[in-house]
Amino acid sequence: MAKKHTPKAKTISEAVKKYEFTDESIEFDDHTLYRIRAVREITDPAYPDWKVEKGALGGFIESEDNLSHDGAAWVDGDAKVYDDAKVYGDALVSDAAEVYGNAEVYDNAEVYDNALVYDNAEVYNGGKVGDAATIRYNAKVYGKAKVSGEAVVDGEAKVYGKAVVCDYAKVCDYAKVCDNAQVRDKAEVSCFTEVSGDATVSGNARVNGDVRIYGRAKVYDKAHVYGIAKVGGDAKVGGDAKVCGVTITKGTHGKPADTSEETTKTKPKTIKFFTVVGNSRIGGCIENSNYDQVFKTRREAAKFIAGEINDFIDQEELEDRPKETAKSCMNGCCFYQYNDDDDRVELDIVEHKVPADFFKG
Repeated sequence: MAKKHTPKAKTISEAVKKYEFTDESIEFDDHTLYRIRAVREITDPAYPDWKVEKGALGGFIESEDNLSHDGAAWVDGDAKVYDDAKVYGDALVSDAAEVYGNAEVYDNAEVYDNALVYDNAEVYNGGKVGDAATIRYNAKVYGKAKVSGEAVVDGEAKVYGKAVVCDYAKVCDYAKVCDNAQVRDKAEVSCFTEVSGDATVSGNARVNGDVRIYGRAKVYDKAHVYGIAKVGGDAKVGGDAKVCGVTITKGTHGKPADTSEETTKTKPKTIKFFTVVGNSRIGGCIENSNYDQVFKTRREAAKFIAGEINDFIDQEELEDRPKETAKSCMNGCCFYQYNDDDDRVELDIVEHKVPADFFKG
């Protein structure tokens, strides 16, 4: 005779219990899971229209360690919770969602549709994970944030506030997405990146390194922002742009916008590029930039940026530069970055022909 499996049960008084195991069981991923049934009405004061009627069937769990008898926490539909995973504190796991490993879902969080939460991941404090999204490793989703589509949040990443990560986006490593920020489409945010405010990273954009995307900034298309960089205000980085080691922000003409006091080896000054698109590259050099969304001509952009440089250095700084560098300055608009190591300004070039005496007066 085959050995009959019995669910692992805690010693809990009948007055406290809110569910029981039914005779329905399934073998799933080398685990035996049992469907549950409510033994009393379950309600959540935070959601007056939601309740589980006494006698209603729930989802599948492996043992009573998976679902707390306290509060309004519930596993519904064909959802599965097993291994050492825990659902408690008014959380809801429903539809065909799966929570396993050492994952925890609690404090009014919701995991639904075909979402997966596993390893040591946590969804809590109103966080929502739906569709076919995956939260894994040590990732956290909380504070009314929502992850949906086939998005992946993993590593030590955090998504919180009212942030949204959706579609096929990926947030990993130690990255953070918070406030009202969005990461969507096939965008990837990784390393120590923080996307905050009302910022958006979309398209096939990649953001990695010690990067801050904030304000109403947008990084989109195939843009790549990396290294130690900041994109804020109303700035836009798109096309095939590559941004590294600079601050791009919207500031008042002629006045540098505020920059972070964060200390880095190459702390950049603020660059007034309102929109950077096309096949531009920022960081080390700038090629094929397109400023037409802000300036009528690239020459106009060159004059504006050159004027900004004069706020930080005098003309002798340019005249004293090596000949080969000075000559390259004649080939286009300049880009500047302040280097704390030797107290000098780095100049690089964008595509627009500029008269030989452009930087001399």
